[in-house]
Amino acid sequence: MLIETYFDSDQTEVKNKIVKKLKVNLEEAIKITTELTQSISPQILTKFGLRPALHTFITKLSEDQKIKFRLTLDIPDKLSEKIDMVLYRAIVELINYFIKYKCSAFINIDINCHNNYFRSILESDNKFINPDMKPDGNFQLKQLNIESRLHSINASIEYQKRKNIDRVIIELPLDIN
Repeated sequence: MLIETYFDSDQTEVKNKIVKKLKVNLEEAIKITTELTQSISPQILTKFGLRPALHTFITKLSEDQKIKFRLTLDIPDKLSEKIDMVLYRAIVELINYFIKYKCSAFINIDINCHNNYFRSILESDNKFINPDMKPDGNFQLKQLNIESRLHSINASIEYQKRKNIDRVIIELPLDIN
């Protein structure tokens, strides 16, 4: 609409205002696109692997948020490209949910690989999982997406609630040689 108005106008002052608005809108669109791209597939994930990508993501979050994180990463830098991508997206989505919808003050993330077995435990100090109640509609779709992606790499996901601590466990047998 701005471009159409620009071409329809004969006034230089109006055109200059439109150009300024277009520039601001374009810069914002580039910023949003860059942020989305980085969250979907950050360069560090594709170049260096899951461990550095998760470490970078958590470090950035802990600087930006008022949330305390405890992060334990005892995994190889890289697994496989597909496994790295699926696990990264699932873990990031769960962390974002803890932050956005449940206002967690503390998130514990313990991820390890031992004996060709990957295990991720995310814990939060809120009421994330209630076995008697379904998650809100928005998260329910995301949850199905997470579960579907995890199943595509033969991973399992389990939700637990223990004394005001909500826990999500992701497990995956690996074929690491």
